Amino acid sequence: MHRALSVPELLDELFSYYHTQAGWDADRSAKHRTLLALALACRTFQDHAIAALWRQLDSFRRPILCFLRNAVEPPNPPVTRDTGTNLDGEDWDRFGKYASHIRELTIEHGDFRGVFNFMAFLSVKYLPRGSQGHLLPKLRTLTWLGDHTTDLPFIHLFAPPSSPNLKTLRIRDCQIDIFVSLFRSAQMPLESIALQLYHHDHDPYQPPFFSQSSLGDLISLIATRPCQNSLKELEMHYFPDPDGSDRLDSALNITILRPLFIFSNLRLCHVEIEGTVADPTFDLNDDALVELAAAWPHLETLVFKRHVGWHNTSAITFNGLASLLRGCPLLETLTLSMNATQLDYAFTGEGALNRWVKRLDLGDSIIEEPTTVALILADLFGSLEKVDTWHRGRNSNLYQPLWGEVNSILEREREEEGSEGSQMSI
Repeated sequence: MHRALSVPELLDELFSYYHTQAGWDADRSAKHRTLLALALACRTFQDHAIAALWRQLDSFRRPILCFLRNAVEPPNPPVTRDTGTNLDGEDWDRFGKYASHIRELTIEHGDFRGVFNFMAFLSVKYLPRGSQGHLLPKLRTLTWLGDHTTDLPFIHLFAPPSSPNLKTLRIRDCQIDIFVSLFRSAQMPLESIALQLYHHDHDPYQPPFFSQSSLGDLISLIATRPCQNSLKELEMHYFPDPDGSDRLDSALNITILRPLFIFSNLRLCHVEIEGTVADPTFDLNDDALVELAAAWPHLETLVFKRHVGWHNTSAITFNGLASLLRGCPLLETLTLSMNATQLDYAFTGEGALNRWVKRLDLGDSIIEEPTTVALILADLFGSLEKVDTWHRGRNSNLYQPLWGEVNSILEREREEEGSEGSQMSI
């Protein structure tokens, strides 16, 4: 064996290929076969291959096998408490050896419900002293894809309130009440939070979905966590029941958003709300964008979205849009609704304020004069290729053709600039 392969740093670099190479995710089984072959082929490769194999798991079944000797798959029906009565140090050493490599974990409701009960029992009765309740001490990313709210309390098995290394938390299909109650004591310095909040059919044995905690409560909770300097991405999707008690009481305004301004290093803010036509969604104006830009100067993605549009006449104008672009010079993705009939815009005369945004999503923004609007957008966005608007809605037939004219004008401008550039090069 070449002496270079005895250098741990070089092997780390070689095996990192299996996490970064494009195309591997499409054929993960081929990746696993290759890593397994490397682990079996050479003792020098073994530790690095095992670390790569266990780094990212789409299930918790494999770690459970560490406690079930001579087993190939976790048993079905689910594991019972009796399974853990004869655990010894060897079992925990085996589990610890592999669990220490897990950096990314996905948990699904159908992934073997008995796993939760078994791990709950283990963590209470058998977790070794000194572990501080951390089954996965080096876990950095946890994705929780539950189908029922009864799953969410088990999340503390994998992400205790004081998880030392957890940076990314993604939770789908949870009630706001349950999330708020579970994470009041969380002390995780998270860098990325993604929440999808769905409606569930009413269960007489469960509290109403939106009865006690509101979206504002959720935002206030997140703002009080110890990640003021670390949080870079915040994504919230809320899908209420159009006929239920979980509908929003008020539109999302700057007062509700203001607690989040403590996250001065935020790069991504994505808030998506659905609901019926009558539901309020967003209530933002130019002053709100000025305040937002001052709080989040490093922002790269800003999305305030509703598939059917905000369904109210937005108070955001081109002047507010200009203030946002000046305060957030790195902005690449922007989605909101505005009032494009207000044309009292002072052209900068200093070139485009933003050269990163190529596709602009303006939702159900109203418009009257497409030619003037196209000129203003060209003054604001130097690389703008297309404006997406009016994906659906009762007035789409009225405004969509006008925004189509805007896109046609922008396209002609790009073609003219391209032909002039070609002539200059000749």
